[in-house]
Amino acid sequence: RGEIIMYVTLKILELLKRETDEEHPLRQKEIIELLKKENPNDVEQFTAGKVSRRIKELCYMNPPILGYTSYEKGKDTDVNKNKEDLQRTSYEQITNIYYINCISNFEFKFLIDSIMSSRIFSTEKAKDLSTRVQHLASKSLESLTKYVSGGYGNQKYLFEDDVLENVKTIQKAIDDYKSIHFSWNVYDINNQGIYRKYIKDYEVIPLELIMHDGRYTLLLRFPHKEKVYNYNVDLMTNVKMIDKQEDEINDDVFKVNFQQSVYNIKHPFNFGGEVRTYQLRVQRDYFSRLVNDFSYNIDIIKGTLNEKTVDVKVEASSKGMMYWLLQHYDVATLLTKTDENLNEELSQAVKQLYDCYCKEA
Repeated sequence: RGEIIMYVTLKILELLKRETDEEHPLRQKEIIELLKKENPNDVEQFTAGKVSRRIKELCYMNPPILGYTSYEKGKDTDVNKNKEDLQRTSYEQITNIYYINCISNFEFKFLIDSIMSSRIFSTEKAKDLSTRVQHLASKSLESLTKYVSGGYGNQKYLFEDDVLENVKTIQKAIDDYKSIHFSWNVYDINNQGIYRKYIKDYEVIPLELIMHDGRYTLLLRFPHKEKVYNYNVDLMTNVKMIDKQEDEINDDVFKVNFQQSVYNIKHPFNFGGEVRTYQLRVQRDYFSRLVNDFSYNIDIIKGTLNEKTVDVKVEASSKGMMYWLLQHYDVATLLTKTDENLNEELSQAVKQLYDCYCKEA
């Protein structure tokens, strides 16, 4: 009897996980019909009484596996040894039943969109993983994410490396206080198109793995060196864990108060040098550009707000500030004049642009 109960329960769950969600429930009568249709050799196991009892158990569990929206009255029936229907007492049965998934369809859609647009997967790998995510939800998700089978094009210049396997190896090295070896590559171009060119091998101490802009970045340092560098994992090959070399520097100093969210918001504007505070005058109509890149790391300077502009303070490296200003020169002006290196680099950049596009031949 226990095996029969388990069998009926599993078949109910299997059906409802595939066919339903909160917006697409099934009535109990529909569930029974589908179960009998899909399991023609076991129809006697899917009577109204047996199915109703199993559904109630799953709905009343803590936490519940199934949800429902209403009750209806009915007659409980069963089948005797002579294949005759036996009618029992009337009862109230729950209906409009659906499988409770801890992730909604639109949350699944977000995950699939993130996978499909990721920069670490080949198109084929992105399709495969997205399809498997689809199967974790009801079939209505497939109609919501039809584009999975088509992919987002073949724009990703990757070989057959499994980036997630490399991430797994690196994370284990971080957890076990080990070093790693990897071959570093960059993208280049030849007559056949874009390819990945080998540069050199490294042995390093991994510190943190960060996801930013669809790619995994590894923060690392070289043995006996305190300076921290960042390398994109998708440009690493031959990643292997090795015994950590003798090193007098305690890695804990690099992990104190590390916040991935802050890193994601500031990168790349806080990489490549000392972080400083800069004052900017920003047009209010385009203030979103500043928020997109610096988010809550923005201080409004009191008394500067008017109808058109506002002055702010942000933190960035000299190189990062130069990149940001060149991208947004039309909506922001640098007020800080104390960073001579930044002023010089901006002057050189403007001169090069002028010579290239405006200077008379």
